[in-house]
Amino acid sequence: MIKSRYTVNFISDEGGSSTFYRLKESKTVGFKEFMNKKDAQFAYKTQKKLAKFNLAPKVYSKLIRVHIEFKQDDCVWYEKTGWGFVTQIVKINKRLSRQKIQNLVESIYKKTKLKFWDCHEYNIGVYRNKYLCIDTGQESFDSDCNAWGMENPGPK
Repeated sequence: MIKSRYTVNFISDEGGSSTFYRLKESKTVGFKEFMNKKDAQFAYKTQKKLAKFNLAPKVYSKLIRVHIEFKQDDCVWYEKTGWGFVTQIVKINKRLSRQKIQNLVESIYKKTKLKFWDCHEYNIGVYRNKYLCIDTGQESFDSDCNAWGMENPGPK
């Protein structure tokens, strides 16, 4: 069930345009927050599209802002996050198969016509041995962010 108040377990990861929070309430669900609503909308729409084809983690909420409880020592306070969405947590692994990365890139293009340029190991998660795009921000689909320096996206 999606709630409007969560307790941050810790900041799990920070990227160029988003922050990912692990939540105490669940080991399988986190909150992905963006710098502004426009960035959040792009990432949300893209991740929803990719998730339909099992190419990105599942999305469990609409685009929302949530209240998060912060605790430090005996002090507790609440802040409202930026725009984002609740999403499935997947594992990040620095040792990924280049062939499987290429397969993901090609599947994304074949099924959605999106070119996943920024397809390096920190933008790919693994769930049940399947590679998933975890950075659905605009920069990941911009040819200026060519992670491998190839003529087409991917390490091939």
